[in-house]
Amino acid sequence: MRNATPLPVHNSTDKADLYWQITSALHAAFNLPEGTGLRHALGAPDAPNNKHALYTWVETQLISADAKVWTPVMNELVTRLHDELQRQEQLLWV
Repeated sequence: MRNATPLPVHNSTDKADLYWQITSALHAAFNLPEGTGLRHALGAPDAPNNKHALYTWVETQLISADAKVWTPVMNELVTRLHDELQRQEQLLWV
């Protein structure tokens, strides 16, 4: 019997990187100012600036997200994985 390859361990740094990517995308998409005026509105009055406050908001939203958020994401990932596996299978049979 072959030994299974262990799954990669995801630590908080991986999550932090993802949260920063999402934060940066939202920051750019909404063209938010670099200042500090949105800290209170985003629920992070002690953040050093708007972008850090947005990071805190993103983190809170993702931690508290329910199935309504994750179900469409999982559906998309399942579809993409299925398509990729079928594509790879077709390549093997050619």
